[in-house]
Amino acid sequence: MPGFKEMDQYCYNSNKVKSESEDFCRHLISKLHNGPVSKVSRISACNGYPCLYISKMGFISVMINPDVRIDVTVDRTVRIVYFDKFTATLCSDDQTASLAHEHASLYQSDGYVYSIFRTGGALDKQAIVGNEGVIFTLGKSEKTYVMSKLREGPSSVVPIDRPICPPLDRDFTTRMFMINGELGDRMIDLCHEFVSRAHFTTINGELNIDVCGIHIRQERNDNIEVSSKLRFIRFASMSGAVQIRTPSLEMTVDTEGRGHVVAHKKRVHASLTQLVVADDSQIATIDNNGKVSVSA
Repeated sequence: MPGFKEMDQYCYNSNKVKSESEDFCRHLISKLHNGPVSKVSRISACNGYPCLYISKMGFISVMINPDVRIDVTVDRTVRIVYFDKFTATLCSDDQTASLAHEHASLYQSDGYVYSIFRTGGALDKQAIVGNEGVIFTLGKSEKTYVMSKLREGPSSVVPIDRPICPPLDRDFTTRMFMINGELGDRMIDLCHEFVSRAHFTTINGELNIDVCGIHIRQERNDNIEVSSKLRFIRFASMSGAVQIRTPSLEMTVDTEGRGHVVAHKKRVHASLTQLVVADDSQIATIDNNGKVSVSA
């Protein structure tokens, strides 16, 4: 498998208990931190899909099919890899997420959400959303616009004669997964415990997998949904369109780069012809020619 040097490989189709309490998880993590490193190195055959793998780096990989892999750490940080379509990471703190998609990029960290929508031949539509306001621009533009509230009055839009938005032109989801997830040799035994409790069912043609508190559902049309409590990501297997929702973020992108971001009670919407940003009742738009208009 790409990125895996050594793997323990398993395929489970059991009806064992699927719930793992947080107390149990904390107890095992504490025990493993203070115990010896696992020496497990055997490999067993896995016939067909789905398959569960345990990485030597200390996380679980769920292979839904040859194109889709879902990596899960013991603290329930999740990375979804849809080969040649996108990668995404949702961290367990519900405040950190990232997406590297052909038609969009998103990076959420430290209270800010950075996003880019790539709508065909038009210029990239870029926005940064924070609690204080929204920064937006078009790709390669020398001018950036800031929408921010002034005290208790309405938001105002101020132009700045320099680019601010980062390009987000690389896959940063792996780094986020490795830095924020609970990983390491000492997690391998805990991964084995969670895999042994994994639960597989097929109901009305829909595959359901529960492992380490993560629920994975593959619908009859092959669309896939991954959820854990209040975190949720859903994507269309045919097109690669993605929908993400967490307590602090909502984001979508389709196959043409249209989509939206909602965070900090602010909204960004990208279409083929313009970018719209909203803060309460204040709305600003920038079209593909760089023309900005503001309405209350």
